[in-house]
Amino acid sequence: MIHLLHYWPLLAFCLPLIFLWRDSFDHYNVVTDKYDTANNGSIVNTPVRTGVGGLAIFGAFGPAKVLPTHPSDVLIASAYYTNQVGLVYALSNEGVGSLEEGSCVTLSVASDLSLLCVRGNNFGSNNGGTLGQSAPGLVVLNTFNLIGLRANISTNATVRVWLNGVLVINVSGVDTTNFLFPGRLYFDNFQLLSPGGLPTCVHDDLYVLDCSTPPYQTYLGALRIYAGPPVANAAVVWTPLAATNYQEVLDNPPDNDTSYNSSGNIGDLDQYVYNATGVPAGAAILSVGHNLDMRVDSGTRTVGSSLNGNAAQNPVALSSNYHIYQTQYDTPPAFPANFGPKVTA
Repeated sequence: MIHLLHYWPLLAFCLPLIFLWRDSFDHYNVVTDKYDTANNGSIVNTPVRTGVGGLAIFGAFGPAKVLPTHPSDVLIASAYYTNQVGLVYALSNEGVGSLEEGSCVTLSVASDLSLLCVRGNNFGSNNGGTLGQSAPGLVVLNTFNLIGLRANISTNATVRVWLNGVLVINVSGVDTTNFLFPGRLYFDNFQLLSPGGLPTCVHDDLYVLDCSTPPYQTYLGALRIYAGPPVANAAVVWTPLAATNYQEVLDNPPDNDTSYNSSGNIGDLDQYVYNATGVPAGAAILSVGHNLDMRVDSGTRTVGSSLNGNAAQNPVALSSNYHIYQTQYDTPPAFPANFGPKVTA
């Protein structure tokens, strides 16, 4: 049985971080290709801060993502555009679900244009009260505000919020545990939020840090995250549908079965050349992520990301539907560098 694997390699560039997740929203148009739930989220081309895409949310609860690890100290940051006051982020430890089931920490823009951080959520019995609130009048509507929320999970926690590089909330000794799961002293998911209804609300240049892991353990400022497809073949083995291998997988957004490379053989490795085209001259590129958009047409196969022909990292068992699997490389290679997929099982 031949197992057909499809993928679209892509690199996202940003400034330094040891990260759990990051997204430019520039290289795909189906939210569930990368997130576990879409929840009113849609990729749009305006307004955006960097690149060609941003995440618009048309209801209070936006896309949610299960984190790859369970850190006790997490920071989430993005460029946040809104024309109404309302929700921004939530950090939780219940897997993918609704905020109505209880979350740990929720950040919102209050009616006086302050930033308001609460335990749980802003709805009903799971609102445990205010953790911290900034001075009023700080958030500017109809423009991108660069917001970072950091919290550890504890009955004696510290919560910090940054707005455009300024620390505006810094409180300690507060309870950030989940009402439903008070014994879970870790985060396992985040959710992107909006004011609800039909406002204009967009997130761009998103990153999530594990702040319990050095060296990057605080808000890193207004990062710009860039995306780009392969520019040439290196050593390729997979079978292209029609054109040469790299040309089959540089579509933006991915075109699924219209163009792809495939392999059913364990050990098969494709390598493509990437470079920093599109990144401003003089930018410090200190981290690289490799995204593989893949599926298996029958049976089972496992594929991982390979850097410069090295052993595959982050091997994943593929599903029958397309999904974008992201592998983080905290130390960037020199460019041009070779990345690609390797069939591992």
